[in-house]
Amino acid sequence: MDHHRANEHFIVSLRQLFNFAESTNICRHVSICRYFGEEIDAEDAEVTGINELGIKVCKYPEKTKRRISKLSAQVALEVEPCGDDGPRRQAIPDSSSGWRTNENGRVIHDPPGPGQRAFSGTSGFRSYGTTKRAVPESDKAPAKAKKPKVSYAPALVTKPFASTSRLSRPFKTPFKTPFKNPAPPEPSQGPFPVPEVHSISSGEEVEFVEQDDIQTNDISSQLVEAPSSTAVPDIAMELEVAFSSKIPANARLHGFNNIRRALYGVFMFGSEKTWDALGSSDLSIDTREQVISAAAKELEFSVLSMCSTKDGYTERVDDTADMVNKEVRRLLTGEYPTSVDEEDVQNVIDVMKRLSKCHLRRAGKQRAAV
Repeated sequence: MDHHRANEHFIVSLRQLFNFAESTNICRHVSICRYFGEEIDAEDAEVTGINELGIKVCKYPEKTKRRISKLSAQVALEVEPCGDDGPRRQAIPDSSSGWRTNENGRVIHDPPGPGQRAFSGTSGFRSYGTTKRAVPESDKAPAKAKKPKVSYAPALVTKPFASTSRLSRPFKTPFKTPFKNPAPPEPSQGPFPVPEVHSISSGEEVEFVEQDDIQTNDISSQLVEAPSSTAVPDIAMELEVAFSSKIPANARLHGFNNIRRALYGVFMFGSEKTWDALGSSDLSIDTREQVISAAAKELEFSVLSMCSTKDGYTERVDDTADMVNKEVRRLLTGEYPTSVDEEDVQNVIDVMKRLSKCHLRRAGKQRAAV
């Protein structure tokens, strides 16, 4: 019996707390303080100023009342709809003791508060108040999945280019550029003439001249002129990337021979100091010619790599040949300072040094094998 009174007291107390919380006339702060026994004057200016800062009951009293009025009544929540055909069940009144009983006289629990969902445990339906129709459990099965429609981008309508017919042809592997047959080598003219050495007899007097009496000539008059183009015949040689059609084959072969003639004039018609500076004075005449041809081939390919037109190629070949004739001997022997950027000149010298050393090693291996 005491147990029922305790539960009844708890329920009454909880309902009063809900009533305080749902009140639209008194601030909730004041209601809670009064619920716990604190004496607060709701008309006090200080209390009113604090409440108006953030409590909707104080700031918007009319708006709060309208929201409370929209909540479902407790009696409406106790009505449990049974579908379109079945009769509605009536709300069960409370007993005199405050505890509601069903038709069999058993105590039942209170329904959920305002705004909460009410569930039925006896039927296969779920009720959400009087504003919603009952939904059977069988209807809550997932709907049949529909195949999504895929929308593809529209086909592009393009205008064919003028090169369509050429691009549709199969790729054809390029062949090597044909070269004319090499000309027969000219008969050797023999070794270069050695200047005569005059011996001084014992009876002749030698006159010593002071250094200041020597007339110095202009530096340009002391330079050894390069041989003419007719002194060195053209040769035919397979060049690097001969299949390239960027520059005509005959123009490339002409450029190769121009560079070769310039190297020939510096290293074959010049003094022996050039080969001493390269560290390859032991090379034979034939080997030196091979080194010059290989260097001209490499320099021609360097010119080709930096050109895209025939006119630009021809101009760069002429500049390279002119630079070899005028500047390579100066920098190699250290006779006179160069008048151009030393980087290009040094590149020619490095190519000659590398190829000369390769031929020296090859000749040494051949002698060792014998």
